[in-house]
Amino acid sequence: MSHGHNERRARPARKQISYGELEEIRHHAEHMTGEGMIYNVWYNKMSGGDTGHGPESKTRSKTRCDIARDAGYTRADMRIQASAGGVSDTTYVCLFFARGCCPKGEECLYLHRLPRPYEVADQGRDIFGREKHGSYRDDMGGVGSMLRVNKTLYVGRINEETSLSFRRAAANPADNYDDTGSTPTSKIVRRHFSEWGDIEHVRVMVGRGIAFVTYKYEANAQFAKEAMMHQTLDHDEVLNVRWAAEDPRSDGEARDAAELRELAEKRIAEVEQTKRTSDDAEDERAKRQRMLLSQQQMAQLDEENRRGWEEIHGKAKTPILSAQALESLKALRPTRPTSALENLAAYDSD
Repeated sequence: MSHGHNERRARPARKQISYGELEEIRHHAEHMTGEGMIYNVWYNKMSGGDTGHGPESKTRSKTRCDIARDAGYTRADMRIQASAGGVSDTTYVCLFFARGCCPKGEECLYLHRLPRPYEVADQGRDIFGREKHGSYRDDMGGVGSMLRVNKTLYVGRINEETSLSFRRAAANPADNYDDTGSTPTSKIVRRHFSEWGDIEHVRVMVGRGIAFVTYKYEANAQFAKEAMMHQTLDHDEVLNVRWAAEDPRSDGEARDAAELRELAEKRIAEVEQTKRTSDDAEDERAKRQRMLLSQQQMAQLDEENRRGWEEIHGKAKTPILSAQALESLKALRPTRPTSALENLAAYDSD
């Protein structure tokens, strides 16, 4: 479902709230401890929500992103198109959009859509352009660590569904988690969190109000963490969303390492394909230049040949001796002497 919403963007991005509503939210957040809406002058937007998502904060967020309704093109997409389809290093997803509180709509300089797997190639930054740190915070909140690809979110303070499976798990500590997605709580968690990308695994700690949600790609986990912080599911809870300290999957680390290699290979293949395309275009241009040069050279040779033949024909028509020289030669021609008989013949004498 997320892919359909992500690709169907042939419309301008919607303004999620007004500037007045955003100012009210910021004013309210600045007067409360731990709302995570402090204005960051460096990024010209709210800073990541790093300071206000502590466990003690139980205030429900006043806004929530709706991908199906809010996603659309912005000025950031125009920049991507202008760069011949390549993604600019400074094009990131809008943090306000993820939290459902961007008042700019299509005028926003950031993307209003779900991120793609390779949206941000720099492991030192998240999809919102924020710098990662060397390690996680003590409470596993914040932007995250650049030393680890974390696709799993810890989701706390869930109001679980009371069902037969819930009561059975509570009575039997050996069955205190659900990896199969069979409990109502697992289905609720998956339904809400799947809006932000493809989910690979959901584990619910039954009776403890805790779930672990593992996405297929880290970019979607980053988006979901901001989108679901202080939100509710089907009941009147206020979620506490963090990075998971450990991957709940038994083969999680090996699968992540394999995926990193796959992503790296795809990235390298894309770069090489771009280089090959560029080289092919350069070869084609060089070939056209050589053909054009050959045509020019052939035309030059033809012109030289034409002039040569004209010169040869012109020399053939030109007399070897001038008219004056010929007359001089005629004057030098010896005259034959006449005899006496020839003189007599002139007088009609026999």
